[in-house]
Amino acid sequence: MTCHTNPGYLLYPGHITFAASSGPPGKVKFKISLAGDFPSLSRRAEFNGGSGNFENAQWNHFLAQVAAFCAGKHS
Repeated sequence: MTCHTNPGYLLYPGHITFAASSGPPGKVKFKISLAGDFPSLSRRAEFNGGSGNFENAQWNHFLAQVAAFCAGKHS
């Protein structure tokens, strides 16, 4: 699944790709790929200073979406 970024997003234009594949029995492997341009030097500094927080936020959002989907709470 690939999501394209909107104006004002940390990376714009850009996209975030979430992928899943089979892992060991009973497990799923997830991969998140971020690509895009920084609209300004201050946004680049924001990313460099907190990229771990940014990645965690993306993962937590994706995980919440998957959990809602699996629970049948999607639209």
